[in-house]
Amino acid sequence: MSDKKINFYFKKYVFISLIPARVGSVSLRNKNLKKIKNKSLVEYAIIASKKSKFINKTFLSSDSEKILKIGKKYDILQVKRPKKFASNSSVANDVVNHFSKLLKNQINDKKIIIIYLQPTSPLRTYFHINKAIELFIKKKSKSLISVTKIKFSIYKSLMINKYGLIKSIFNENLVTSNRQDFNEVYRPNGAIYIFKLSDFLKKKKIPIKNSTPFIMKEDESLEIDNLLDLKIIKKKLKKKNFY
Repeated sequence: MSDKKINFYFKKYVFISLIPARVGSVSLRNKNLKKIKNKSLVEYAIIASKKSKFINKTFLSSDSEKILKIGKKYDILQVKRPKKFASNSSVANDVVNHFSKLLKNQINDKKIIIIYLQPTSPLRTYFHINKAIELFIKKKSKSLISVTKIKFSIYKSLMINKYGLIKSIFNENLVTSNRQDFNEVYRPNGAIYIFKLSDFLKKKKIPIKNSTPFIMKEDESLEIDNLLDLKIIKKKLKKKNFY
């Protein structure tokens, strides 16, 4: 990509990363503070953001003073999130909406591009962030989502109803069709979301439809949701020097 195109974006927009890191977690206690190779998951996200050549400012949003102190250690901006936006039922849209109100009157909404980086994806590095932003600029996207390919076809998926009986989720005829007959399917891997704040504010939610896909490999897309995930990623990070 030409430097001219990149420079144009930097003159027009401010690239801000937002790292959401509440202290609570249903599946794994204090998940965002879990350490791998002497660094917490929050630190991996912070380091990836700070090493990106495109990100102007890094913000850490948390309800925990302990987590916010980590942000202070790395000299990034800290956002104290109210408990009502840090509960088990809180979603990414709540975090971004709260953050957007703090930015009000500081920077023009139309100039802000947010890179949303969840700490639970420690295999995502500054390299992925840079490549994702370059793709975002190249495609002149309104939004971008990191994804990974699903090995099995969702169209052949089944569910068990309340009576304990099998029911097809999609058309019943698809269950016995050949896998090769379907298009490849992808899922969001939670590593990177990029979007214009002005577009978020229109509907108060991260734009998904017509987003540019940033395809990541399966072994780069592992997320930590439970203790087993943590053990698997620990092994992977021990074999490779990501930072």
